Amino acid sequence: MTDAPDEPATRTRRGSSAQGRAEVRRDLVAAAVRLFHERGYEITTVDDIAAAAGVGRRTFFRYFRSKEDAISPDHEAALARVARSISTVICR
Repeated sequence: MTDAPDEPATRTRRGSSAQGRAEVRRDLVAAAVRLFHERGYEITTVDDIAAAAGVGRRTFFRYFRSKEDAISPDHEAALARVARSISTVICR
């Protein structure tokens, strides 16, 4: 009998910690950017991005609503920061 180093009972899931989730998110963004550059935006699918990042389609959708969101992952947060800044200036 041989010892398998990656037995399911001992393997840690990549996205199970905050650091792991951040890593998966970075991998998805990097895969999206690379594939869009290589193949073009229209031809690249969510399945392509997920496979290139080493995750499944469902995992992709845990992080992003669409492939558009994958290329601008912090868009919503940036808009919220701009809105707060503007409201601070206007409310003075």
